[in-house]
Amino acid sequence: MTQQFLARTASLLGFFALAFSAQALTVSSVSPQGEVAQIRQVVVKFDQAVINFGDARAAAPFTLSCSNAQASKGNGRWINEREWAFELERDLPPGVRCSLTPKVDFKSPSGQALTSASSYAFNSGGPFVRRISPYEGSRIDEEQIFVLELSGAADPATLAGNLWCAVEGLGERVPTKKLKVNSASKCSKL
Repeated sequence: MTQQFLARTASLLGFFALAFSAQALTVSSVSPQGEVAQIRQVVVKFDQAVINFGDARAAAPFTLSCSNAQASKGNGRWINEREWAFELERDLPPGVRCSLTPKVDFKSPSGQALTSASSYAFNSGGPFVRRISPYEGSRIDEEQIFVLELSGAADPATLAGNLWCAVEGLGERVPTKKLKVNSASKCSKL
């Protein structure tokens, strides 16, 4: 009876080993998530090989949809057998929200189904300052005019309460005021 018990136990262990090796594909990471200022690529990594590497016909495992369809144009591709990326044509402009949704019918070549969250979300946040003129370390005047180049359009109401200057050694914020500038005019020298 002991030999019969051991044989059955070995069979059950072999069955469970096969069952666990055939478990569904899972996502190990998605980037970006949350709020990220500059987004040009979305990358999904899996816990195991998902495709036969080099298969140019391998299907995309996710669909990307954004609040600005024009800004979210691009192409998905497999980087290797465990990583899929969606390359955007351009950096997402400020204020764009996106979601990455798994394709329900996606399966690996061996027939394993994809299990993941129902979606992954990220957004490009508000505009950020790309350049300031005059630059840090420049000699400035008491009535200095600063020019800020932003990554996108800013809401004037948001700027009003959130824009100030900090002066080294001065323990308070220095208020700012917005100057009206004709967008068609060009500055030849600052």
